[in-house]
Amino acid sequence: MTGIDIREGRLSTARKFGELLNSKAEFIYGNFLERDDIDTHDDVLALNVLHHVPDIRGFLERSTQLAKKRVIIEYPKLYGRKFLRLERIPSDLNRYALIGVSTSKFDQTFVFSDAALIRLMSEYGDFNVDIRKSPMKCRRIAVFTKK
Repeated sequence: MTGIDIREGRLSTARKFGELLNSKAEFIYGNFLERDDIDTHDDVLALNVLHHVPDIRGFLERSTQLAKKRVIIEYPKLYGRKFLRLERIPSDLNRYALIGVSTSKFDQTFVFSDAALIRLMSEYGDFNVDIRKSPMKCRRIAVFTKK
């Protein structure tokens, strides 16, 4: 297992968890999209990351290239906390391919409808998709299994 992050603080936390669990995981500082020394793995997990990535398509494409079996993505729902502050978003919009974008003045993030994420991933392969509730509030987990 290999963990990659551009924030040293998060890597430090991941390393501590790895030590507690006696994990053999390797943790690398760097940009997932710019490193060419990453091996393929059965699963690629993008947990609490996709909504911060400026190049969403590039990130998803790279994830599918490095995953032998599954790409597992945790993502903020279309009606996540940051956007609920603006106004109430009807939950039935989740069936449409919609992506919300917050302001870049503070911390630009994106939120996704399930349909939007499924549509984006369809550009990079043929997948069975399982959408699950995340243990994190206002988030979902999509498991894309290669056919």
